[in-house]
Amino acid sequence: SAAARMVRLGSDLGVDRTREVAIYSIAADGTPLDRTARLWSQAEWLRGSLAMRRQGAADAAFWGEEALRAAATIRRYAEAIFATAAGISASDRVNATIAPFVDA
Repeated sequence: SAAARMVRLGSDLGVDRTREVAIYSIAADGTPLDRTARLWSQAEWLRGSLAMRRQGAADAAFWGEEALRAAATIRRYAEAIFATAAGISASDRVNATIAPFVDA
């Protein structure tokens, strides 16, 4: 289906595997337009992965693992936001946590 192709494309080209984050946008040819990792992108990565897993795709195990990676990224994102809001953003731990979400 077209939706499955979009999710696969997003996983293949829209996830920065070095930072383990979904980037904000890619062009039609797959070139990254905005490599920032916004919360919305992470949620779409999770939602798409879960949908593929539920469809019973032949590679359902992959999509289950992909969903776990996306969920872990959302957790890191939340931890970074809460730590920053608490005023402890200068700590090494927080800086290390926020780093993957900054445009590389």
